[in-house]
Amino acid sequence: MKGYFRIIAAVFVVAFLSGCTVRMADFMLASTKSTAVQAKAIGKRVSGENCAFAIWFAHFSEPSIKEAFDRALEAAGPDFDTLGDVVIYEKMGVFSNCVKVQGVALNTKISPASASSSAANNTVKKP
Repeated sequence: MKGYFRIIAAVFVVAFLSGCTVRMADFMLASTKSTAVQAKAIGKRVSGENCAFAIWFAHFSEPSIKEAFDRALEAAGPDFDTLGDVVIYEKMGVFSNCVKVQGVALNTKISPASASSSAANNTVKKP
């Protein structure tokens, strides 16, 4: 009986000390410093959330930061393409693990008229 208890204890120790690596998100641009971004329009503060099923510390899938970010952008509307002043929260409950992204919606897209004029100004002329 003592040997059986040691085997079970060893399995629990290995299970609790093991871990895994999960790719959470890809960012094209990210900074923790205050930076100047040329935005054509500034929208309201929006948030998006993505949750996954879990039972305490047993996660059956991982919440996606990318999905939460995309949901926040969808909440901002079709005119906005990025978020500024972003804060990412993780909420862990008994039966769920959630990621929440909050930020100010920004429009950094170049309008077609300004794109053609800047392309004309940036052309290289042969001598």
